[in-house]
Amino acid sequence: MMRAFRSVRLPQGVRGNGGLGFVGLGKIGNGMVTNLLKAGQRLVVYDPNAAARDAAEQLGASSVTSLEEVAKCPVVFSALPDDQVLRRVATELLPALKPGAIHVSCSTVSPNISRALAEEHLAGGVGFVAAPVFARPDGMRRGEATFPVSGPSWAKEKVIPLLEKTALGVHDFGEDAGAANVVKLGGNFLIAAAIQALSEANALAESYEVDREKFTSLMSSTIFDCLIYRGYGHRVAARDHHPYPDA
Repeated sequence: MMRAFRSVRLPQGVRGNGGLGFVGLGKIGNGMVTNLLKAGQRLVVYDPNAAARDAAEQLGASSVTSLEEVAKCPVVFSALPDDQVLRRVATELLPALKPGAIHVSCSTVSPNISRALAEEHLAGGVGFVAAPVFARPDGMRRGEATFPVSGPSWAKEKVIPLLEKTALGVHDFGEDAGAANVVKLGGNFLIAAAIQALSEANALAESYEVDREKFTSLMSSTIFDCLIYRGYGHRVAARDHHPYPDA
């Protein structure tokens, strides 16, 4: 069933301290920060891990030690591990954001948490945009991410040009803040299904004494010539099941 969301134009973004805020400096967050800095953006960053803050400072960002300080920025990005952490950060961040500010969540979280936070941000005069990431950390650093985005149009107008500085593509899925998260979860399902299909097909090839790696090389360079089959196919064929630093 479709949900009805209010379309409200909030005040134009406050100037704040003139920079972009960023919360969460893990592998994805660090890659986004790197690309935004390379694009000439001024960033104010926060992470509870001091080493992560120091690494961002080495890249050229300004680090702070509280969410309240990040909230002085007119646009704040967050890249966080799950619903619970996003909820905890938003609960502290939202009261400190000025009316007209925007919170951009780049986390892979449930649609319902984004919908709930969108309503809470709206009530506080703040925009909330969901922009989960399709990219591994190495791809993010190369600017090869894809972002589905959803949320209020006035906020997306400001956010999409910023996301384009760190992405191959940004795709608008409307004003329902949860829609972008549905797209991300659906994409993750397709990735998992592709890995399963690769495993089954390699097992079939091997059972008839066909070379696994030669089989996969053919498939991933012809009829399945795409990022996921190229990126995971050789690992499945070689039984390389160890986690990579950039996985």
